[in-house]
Amino acid sequence: MDSKISTKCAAELTGNGVCSTQEPRLQYKCLRQNVVSKDVLSAVCTAAIRSQMAESAMDLRLDPFVGEFCSKELTDATDPVGAICSVKPRREKLACLKDNRESVSDGCKSKLFAREKDAAGDIRLDPLLVQSCATEITTFCSALSFGAGSMLPCLWKNKGKPNFSENCLEQLTKKEVTVNTDYRLNYKIQRQCSVAISTLCPTEVTEVAHSASPRFSGEVLSCLKHNYKRIVEPLCQAAIQNVVVPQAQNIFMNQPMHEACMTGAMDYCCENIIYCHDPSKGGEILKCLKSHYDEVSDALKFGLVSHCQNDMESICSEQLADVNADSMIHGGAVLSCLVKSMQEIKDQTCKDDVKRYIRSAATFWKANKSLQTACSIDVNQYCNGVMAGSGAVNDCLVENIEKHNGVSQQCIDAEFELLKAELADSEVYPVLQKMCAREIREFCDKAHDGSGGMVTCLQDAKEKEGFGLPCLQVITKVIRLQNLDSRLNPNLEKFCSSDINVLCLNEHHRQNDNTNSKLGHKVLDCLVDKRADIKAPQCKFLVKRLEVQRTDDWKIAPNVHEMCQNDVVKFCTDVNGNGDGEVHQCLSEHLKELEEPCREAEFKVQVLKEDGISLNPKLRKSCAADADRWCAGVEDGGVVKCLQGHMEDDAMSGGCVKKLQKENKKLAVSLDYNLSLKKACKTTLSEFIQQGKPGCTFTSPLGVLGFAGKLGQTEGAKIKCLTSNIKDVKDKSCQAEVRNKISIESKNVNNVAGLRETCKADVDTLCPNMEVGGGRIVNCLVGAVDSIKSEACKESIANLKSAQKFDVGLNPVVKKACASEKRAFCKESTSSDLGPCLMAASIKQQDFGVKCGKAIKKYGIVGVERIFGFSGGGGIGSGSGSGSGSG
Repeated sequence: MDSKISTKCAAELTGNGVCSTQEPRLQYKCLRQNVVSKDVLSAVCTAAIRSQMAESAMDLRLDPFVGEFCSKELTDATDPVGAICSVKPRREKLACLKDNRESVSDGCKSKLFAREKDAAGDIRLDPLLVQSCATEITTFCSALSFGAGSMLPCLWKNKGKPNFSENCLEQLTKKEVTVNTDYRLNYKIQRQCSVAISTLCPTEVTEVAHSASPRFSGEVLSCLKHNYKRIVEPLCQAAIQNVVVPQAQNIFMNQPMHEACMTGAMDYCCENIIYCHDPSKGGEILKCLKSHYDEVSDALKFGLVSHCQNDMESICSEQLADVNADSMIHGGAVLSCLVKSMQEIKDQTCKDDVKRYIRSAATFWKANKSLQTACSIDVNQYCNGVMAGSGAVNDCLVENIEKHNGVSQQCIDAEFELLKAELADSEVYPVLQKMCAREIREFCDKAHDGSGGMVTCLQDAKEKEGFGLPCLQVITKVIRLQNLDSRLNPNLEKFCSSDINVLCLNEHHRQNDNTNSKLGHKVLDCLVDKRADIKAPQCKFLVKRLEVQRTDDWKIAPNVHEMCQNDVVKFCTDVNGNGDGEVHQCLSEHLKELEEPCREAEFKVQVLKEDGISLNPKLRKSCAADADRWCAGVEDGGVVKCLQGHMEDDAMSGGCVKKLQKENKKLAVSLDYNLSLKKACKTTLSEFIQQGKPGCTFTSPLGVLGFAGKLGQTEGAKIKCLTSNIKDVKDKSCQAEVRNKISIESKNVNNVAGLRETCKADVDTLCPNMEVGGGRIVNCLVGAVDSIKSEACKESIANLKSAQKFDVGLNPVVKKACASEKRAFCKESTSSDLGPCLMAASIKQQDFGVKCGKAIKKYGIVGVERIFGFSGGGGIGSGSGSGSGSG
């Protein structure tokens, strides 16, 4: 603690002082929290605290709370807020944090609010406001003292005077919005109305403190206004009057009114989305709403009768005939019909009215009569205590529907129709409009809405620089919902209808016929499972989007999210669960340990990731530059194989090599991960199993990973069946795929399932201190196969050596040693003819390299011994010190 504060506040810190019982590290916090309270701190102590806070306002590094909890937002240019605030001058950093408060971390948000609360009543602690209003303070308020909460009302009272600058008005408006939407930031209210708050508004105080949005709700201030006549303290009444005046002039300063009326404002009073969220326009918006009061209320109260008569008769005739004719709102049935059929409405004014109605329901669930009727019991049961507004109750209901917590079917149906409307047209999705206003302007200003165009555009832009966290959270929720039901994705419903009817007809029927099928994701799962058979190009593209989304975030993959909750807690609590495939990677590393339902769900995702590099977030990011260099123009599904072919290239980045090594290790586990190998060798594998080829006799059925467990075959059993019998593979496509697999296995001991474990003792003995990769350990074992002790290791290495004899190009050491000879003498040879060609060249060509000859002889190419006169095997290092590439 600052020594000056320790001296000035000695009475408060010692003896029976208000902060004397606090631990030393908490004493300064205690002093700050009491600086606004009436007669708690001495004047000298109060002045010292406010002086220190003024200094830290100019340089937040001096604030022990904001400086620590907002460090990333203040200094890290890679953080969304940090990119904006880190470059601001010191005196503007506090204002920058406030302007971006919705995007900062929870810890920063809390400490920022605490600072504003402690600083209430003294605008000197808001340096940008003081700087912007220096002239106005001198001109209009010079007779007042700082620190008593009088300066703000004075400035606001004089804001319409000549020479009152726009810059000051802008900062003043921002300040007034905060002090008039949360009582804890209003110095006068805190000091003069504490008794009234505790006696008249205890419920509101409790609800605000425990709500999902505990700041800036305006509920306590509304309570004080409603109870104004019951308040007996004149100073409290005066403080409330100071709140009422600005609230009557600007809608942003009356938060409950703002929440209730912004739907109408969007329709009648805003030039664009940005205008409707600009506090400086709050006065104009409020005047406009007053002038449109009847239009706003009547359209919502009376079933949109005036503009929608023709559309109601043509689209909703059945509902018109069935409901009570005496009810102008038609029992809500006609409105529900219009909502479901919004895209069919012909009259644009009627469509606009319906949109406004949906927006109102999306914000306040009770604004929709059908929703209120259907969900009242469910709201009381599942969302009791959730503060209405901003779609919070609807979000609560949807969350409980997702969790299958027992929400009634009529409520599920009503919420589902609201979701469909919101996701089809962002204009009726007020939360998205509010949270994504800047992103819509910067990234999607030309996107077409009405069929999910805006939502799709925002999904595509979510990884772009400058995409804010609040909008990202909304879009992530949208992606999750659209992965739960095909009907929530209007484009997919449109472009995949024919494929759904062919490939997923049973799931489609069950989805439409079963009342309990909402958010059941069976149709989408079917499309993903049968993605190879999809015909419509646009549908194929949309399903690929689902694949990318599901492999990126485990919460978006429905089956993994449903089945793996326990396993994620057990194995992945320290893993970032917000995308980039982190949790999927963690689960895959523990695949054999997962509960069976989770294992099956995660295994499907891991298979899915092999469809293309776009489905493997970590690999995609680490290898982006390498893919551009070597694999430009290669289709998504072939990029990984292309990169694998360049792993030995010295120019490949280390990060990409490491990720490819992990990928190759994964590919060794199951044939199902090797999509092209599985497809090309389907018939061959079946024949080998029927014929009982070596390595193809399975003692028990293979499970989801392609292995049967301790009593059956090992991991990679089907792969081994193919690679150990490559000489008998007749199909050219299968032969090429098996050859590629053996080539990968030859480059790293981790690329054969279980090989590193079974050969560990032999590696320690025969290949000590040898680095993994580059084929070094594998080919050391191949060269010393007769000395291997482990039978399982010897069998695997013998199979590999046999394959390399059949095709010398599969041995990376031979391939490298004989590169010059291949170019000089055998450039037209196929992979299987390369060995005989090199042997023939060694007889005929005097300049044939000794290093190549030794490599061929060492790794057992039949017939070379008699040419070079070598004998015996030896370790990997024998005979490798002489010879040139070409003589």
